[in-house]
Amino acid sequence: MPDPADTDPAAPRFSGSGSSRSFGRYLLLGTIARGGMGEIHLALAGSIAHAQKLCVVKTIRAEFTGEDNLVARFLDEGRVLCALQHPNIGQVMEVAIEQGVPFLAMEYVGGTDLAELIDAGRGSRRYPPLDVVLSCLAAVLDGMAYAHRAQGLDGTPFHLVHRDLSPENMRASWDGDVKVLDFGTALAAGRSAQTVHGAIFGKPGYMSPEQARREPLDPRTDLYAIGVVAWELLTLRDWMTLDIVDHLRALADGTHRPAPPSTLRPDVPPSLDRWVACMTAYDPSQRFADATTARRALLDLAQAEGLRIDREVISEGLRAMLPGAQEAESERNRRWIAEARSQRGTTADPPRLRQQVNTEPLAPRDPRVLPGTPYRLGAQIGAGGMGEVYAAEHMDLGRPVALKVLSPALSSDPSLVQRFRLEARAIAALSHPNLVHVYDLGTTDDGRLFFAMERLRGESLRARLERAKSSEQGRLPVAECVRIGTAVARALAAAHAVGVVHRDIKPENIFLTEDGVVKVLDFGVAKTSNAEILGGTDANVTRAGELFGSPAYMAPEQARGREVDARTDLYSLGAVLFECATGSQLFQDASMVELLARHMAQEPDSPRRRAPSANIPPGLDAIILRCLAKDPSDRFDSAALLADALGRPLDAAPPRADGVPDTVTMSATALLRPPPPPARSRSPWPLVAVVSLASVVTLAAAVGLTRRGNPPPPPVAAPIAAPPAPAPVVAPPAPAPVVAPPAPAPAPVVAPPAPVVAPPAPSPAVVAAPAPAAVVDAGAAPSRRSAHSALSLAQQSFAAGRYQETIAHANDAVAQGGRGALDARVLIGKARNAMGQRAEAVRALRMVLERDPGHRGARQALSAMGESVAP
Repeated sequence: MPDPADTDPAAPRFSGSGSSRSFGRYLLLGTIARGGMGEIHLALAGSIAHAQKLCVVKTIRAEFTGEDNLVARFLDEGRVLCALQHPNIGQVMEVAIEQGVPFLAMEYVGGTDLAELIDAGRGSRRYPPLDVVLSCLAAVLDGMAYAHRAQGLDGTPFHLVHRDLSPENMRASWDGDVKVLDFGTALAAGRSAQTVHGAIFGKPGYMSPEQARREPLDPRTDLYAIGVVAWELLTLRDWMTLDIVDHLRALADGTHRPAPPSTLRPDVPPSLDRWVACMTAYDPSQRFADATTARRALLDLAQAEGLRIDREVISEGLRAMLPGAQEAESERNRRWIAEARSQRGTTADPPRLRQQVNTEPLAPRDPRVLPGTPYRLGAQIGAGGMGEVYAAEHMDLGRPVALKVLSPALSSDPSLVQRFRLEARAIAALSHPNLVHVYDLGTTDDGRLFFAMERLRGESLRARLERAKSSEQGRLPVAECVRIGTAVARALAAAHAVGVVHRDIKPENIFLTEDGVVKVLDFGVAKTSNAEILGGTDANVTRAGELFGSPAYMAPEQARGREVDARTDLYSLGAVLFECATGSQLFQDASMVELLARHMAQEPDSPRRRAPSANIPPGLDAIILRCLAKDPSDRFDSAALLADALGRPLDAAPPRADGVPDTVTMSATALLRPPPPPARSRSPWPLVAVVSLASVVTLAAAVGLTRRGNPPPPPVAAPIAAPPAPAPVVAPPAPAPVVAPPAPAPAPVVAPPAPVVAPPAPSPAVVAAPAPAAVVDAGAAPSRRSAHSALSLAQQSFAAGRYQETIAHANDAVAQGGRGALDARVLIGKARNAMGQRAEAVRALRMVLERDPGHRGARQALSAMGESVAP
């Protein structure tokens, strides 16, 4: 259905109203978009209120609830989205009717839609960098490729066509994830809403010729719309320049022929012109056969042009194009939550009964139904000391889930109940594509705790390793090791950022889906110091004598029963990567006691020495050994830095954090190229929903859809003189490219030319010089700037209150080594304290004093926090 939030494009961002109210089990914090038919609200879900997990509630206005077809179409959107589980499609948590009002509860995606990116380019007279545009398009195509081939639980194809793709319903998060939203007008088998005779669905500016002619549609209709979005992102102009009737007539008769992007923007290569032309061909048979083919062609041309395609590119590009927007959004959310707390003294009201949508009457005493829940249990797919995991189905939504249920015998043990709750709260505080999503948390009628997670198809890394070990090669290919290691490091970085330490990274807790996505599972023994996650409970649920983790992958400090931190997980990941690269465990053929002793005292073999025939690159060898350092201070300082190291050329050893190269004897090897994109075909080893017993989950979050009008074409951009620029704003080196090799030196940022009727000739006079280093965003590789420059950027970010940015720049300075590394660590501590992460802040500052007891900055920062500066 058309998005209910038809907002004024001139309205300032994040300016919605913030009056909170209860809505069933949701607390609506404020309205973020409002239109003629409905509203979109920022909300907290009551069932996970202790984790302060944001979501979005989308409603129809009361006066339209009697419009049966409109309501059916609205609810159909929820049902369609519930059946689609993909990182590039917005996830629905619930579809129901509350107080007579139909609503969808969706994941909240902090960020911006692509329409705002276009508007930002017009306002700044600066084109979005090509790699940002292509990375966004590749993500959208990946999501739509999945949607087009989606099937029901019985294997019946949905034959889904979105019909309304536009920049407004393509949402990019600040972390670089792109999600397709608003399937309200989607054409799919089994929908209850009927198309009104003569009605046209979709926005005219993005309709295909066959839509204008009212002919049958297929997935190539969506490819046309994506092609139009690509043209607008590249040119910052409107595809539709006539009034609606004339535009549809021109579409129908084939006379609408916009100029190739390269005639309007001089840095667009001819290959991209051809790709856009194929996407927007008048005849559907002349377009790409499907979204997968279109995406593959896009990746190939990006590789040929030396353009990076990954989520980091998007993240960096958004922050450069929309400076301050992420901070403004976070501030609004914090303000609304604080206002709601002051008004109500709680984050959510108790769950209430509501009218569920399309619920089939259940047979009485159905033994498959978990008592007091909407879940019908299927086969048991996991079991352990704390409970069971079942394949299950949400009966109202038809959503397949993996349901983890605490054993009845353990439900009376307060410490185990607390650990179970902390597991769910910890992951509910996270949102990352390499973590499992949680949909629900609750208690059965007989008092057992449970939570519902996404059901995965694929295999564990353990199963993959066993297959590899039984093969002729005996180990995983190097590219696969790097891909898995990078994904796990990114997931851990997300967990560590909110104070969660996994404590049990091992192959059994790493899952490889059929679509090639790596997922970290099982936070059942995770540790957190985050007060928001703890919700007033005791942070230490470890009893005397208990040792958490798996001996084969346990860090020395874990084995000794000492304090653990984020670097503990890096040791375990190093042990996993050692096994992946060599085909053998780090320490073999030993009892548990002997294993722990070896982790504490025995230096590890070099992976290259353990498996000389594996051709392990020297850089990968050094990275693994650095992760396996006995002293945590000798490991990478963060999982983000580890992911960054894995994304660089691995034919030489990377420098240590203190600037001293690792001393590992290495011979030259070929440059490790990034791995190819994961195959989209079904795995020959299907494993349904294997989420391990203690696996945990990430509650995703949704975003309101704001619409823009058709702004005028960009004004004429005057020639811009080149300022001295230590680092351009576009295309920093990839922390971990997935689909294309690292980009060469980036192309300059290009200013859009003046609007013209006929295609103008490219003019070098309108090419803008690279942006100055001060606007380079977090995450840029240290090799692109000096330690002094990185420290300076960190100081500027801290002064501006951009604390995540501060940490990223400071980590770059730490990686360069020298005296500035300690000053950078002080900034990290001060930034974490400002973000409310006190324990992490104190740890960072004390680390500085361990290395320099007289460091003035660290002592002052600790004193300001009321902490002792004594050793």
